[in-house]
Amino acid sequence: MTEIVTGVDGRTLSRRGARTRQRLLDAAEQVFGDLGFHEASIVKITEAAGVGQGTFYLYFASKQAVFDELVRDLSRRIRHTMSEAAAHGETRMESELAGFRAFFDFAVQHPGLYKIIRQAADMLPAGPVMTDDIRVALPGKEALMTSIEAMQRHFILVIYGLRPPVGEYYSAVESPKGELGWYIISHGESNAYRARCRPASFTNLQGLPIMVEGAQIADVIAAIGSIDIVVGEVDR
Repeated sequence: MTEIVTGVDGRTLSRRGARTRQRLLDAAEQVFGDLGFHEASIVKITEAAGVGQGTFYLYFASKQAVFDELVRDLSRRIRHTMSEAAAHGETRMESELAGFRAFFDFAVQHPGLYKIIRQAADMLPAGPVMTDDIRVALPGKEALMTSIEAMQRHFILVIYGLRPPVGEYYSAVESPKGELGWYIISHGESNAYRARCRPASFTNLQGLPIMVEGAQIADVIAAIGSIDIVVGEVDR
């Protein structure tokens, strides 16, 4: 399914408009990667893209808007690149290695990638990261002291546990070492029927053969240190 690209006014862009918008994103990637978010400006982005400043506002409302869209665009392109490469593998190992190669190639072609990721992380808004729905999450201390309902829900969750609906589900978060995921099968009880963890270190280690290809044996130590694996996650 082809994604519909729109301008600031919500109208669908023509092919020419979509190309201009992509030129602005490519220029923004270069400028943000070289200068950082705070030193970058719309003037510098439009100069790098070879378009007028007025043209910029047809596609993005602000510098923040183009930065947010750049992060989404890079994320989509990385997923697409890795998925396409992994599809050619005949086994799971071949698919994972092909996906790693594709990612490394993408990172080489986009030298500002990690700088942009760090900028995006630094700009994450402050605030709570856990739901305040006391039906599925333990209520805070203040709520426990002031609400009888919160006290009841706390008791139920601690004694009986959470009872998710019957089915299977996979969810992941971005841990310091990469994607940390859990696959859970529920039978409607407080204990999972089956639960498997996808640790980041176990997956990161799969890239080691590529990293040390053509290197010396002594280089393996430095390569392992660079991905900073946790042995407990790898020993499965």
